Amino acid sequence: MKASRTLTRLIAIALLIFLVAVIGGATFNALAIRHYRKIAGLPGKVCDVNGHSLHLYCTGEGSPTILLSSGLGDDFLGWVKVQPVLSKQTRVCSYDRAGFGWSDSGAGVQDANAISLQLHQLLEAAAIQRPFVLVGHSISGIYLRSYATHYPADLAGLVFVDGATPLQDDRIPKQLVKIQEQQRRQMPWQKLLMSVGWYRLRGICTSIPSGAEAYTAWIKADSCIPSRWMRWRMNSMPSESPEKRRFTRVHSVIFRF
Repeated sequence: MKASRTLTRLIAIALLIFLVAVIGGATFNALAIRHYRKIAGLPGKVCDVNGHSLHLYCTGEGSPTILLSSGLGDDFLGWVKVQPVLSKQTRVCSYDRAGFGWSDSGAGVQDANAISLQLHQLLEAAAIQRPFVLVGHSISGIYLRSYATHYPADLAGLVFVDGATPLQDDRIPKQLVKIQEQQRRQMPWQKLLMSVGWYRLRGICTSIPSGAEAYTAWIKADSCIPSRWMRWRMNSMPSESPEKRRFTRVHSVIFRF
């Protein structure tokens, strides 16, 4: 009986310690995000799109404007090494899709059609001169196709950088599919570790990629934000069956690496 009570107390103490650690870690991570956001300030500007703020960052001067759209799970910081080089030649803008970077989360399903509509509305709100060149990396290849289908008059050209296609999932090797499925299964656990501050304690949230030191404040302000960790699930392809589209009025360039 006495041993049973002792065991119960030990379990209760262990649970209490665990809860304190989880709450403390989550608070630490939230305060760190707030701290780094205050230091970094707002890169560029935000525009209202149907009651939600979308972030746009523009540099350089000239025409046509180049609009950079990031890959799956990335935001405008994915272009920090590219945008300064391009902006020596013309005006260049990068942006954050809903729920990433400095943009608010969008309402409803964030498929390719919704994302292309939001981008169109953002560029209208920001008074970006048309026509412009739309550049997309990875999953943005899907969004570029949707944009070109709905708003061809906006475009001077399309540039696909390792761009995704609607049929690519049918052509991916089975071994790679298994790796992707394993990564998806691990994501809830990784999100939990991020939420309780484990990654921040290990210094992962404040590590700066080589060559991006000039953007240290922005990168730290944009790292280890749990609410965005699985946002990529909502950045899906359109629900309709994929079809082959030819953009006869739009010049297109495709880069594969």
